[in-house]
Amino acid sequence: HLGAGAAAAAAVALTVGAYFYLRPAADRLEFQGWVEAYLVFVSPDEAGRVETLSVREGDAVQNGAALFNLDADLQRAAVAENEAAVINARQAFDRARELLKKNVGSQKTFEDAEAALRTAEARLNSTKTRLERRRVNSPATGTVQEVYFREGEQVPAGRPIISLLPPSTFQRGLPYLYLDAPNAISVPCASLLAVPRMTQSVSY
Repeated sequence: HLGAGAAAAAAVALTVGAYFYLRPAADRLEFQGWVEAYLVFVSPDEAGRVETLSVREGDAVQNGAALFNLDADLQRAAVAENEAAVINARQAFDRARELLKKNVGSQKTFEDAEAALRTAEARLNSTKTRLERRRVNSPATGTVQEVYFREGEQVPAGRPIISLLPPSTFQRGLPYLYLDAPNAISVPCASLLAVPRMTQSVSY
């Protein structure tokens, strides 16, 4: 079966090769294929106003490059508030620890102060993360395909501001060859690997 298949493929290749060699110059060779790509949509975690936009449509960006900033007044205020809460919680914890060492305070008071400090620190870390996420960098290397919001515009949470096309998601296919000639034939492109003197005109 393999020998018969190889012979058939060789016959097709020879037939098409002869056509290319002998065909009139006016005949046109055309490939028809497909293009497939997957876009990466970049959106903020929370609603906000676009403060700065660092890219335009068509720009090539590297992974980690700055894309846009959202207004962060509320997030900065939350960080300042939780920093003050951590300071107060740490002072309460230090007092409870000293009293416990002197056998004046109770173990429960110390444990409650310790838990309150850990909670305050966790809230501070959370607000710092929210603040950092107001500055959005590119999650991948690619090309900016479209910008959906401009500077000064309000963006709902989860709505994309930019779409990227990473080169790793771009695929092209060329499944068949069509010959624009009388009694035209079509063959899989895999059969044309050994065809000599082939001039290609590819359109996508």
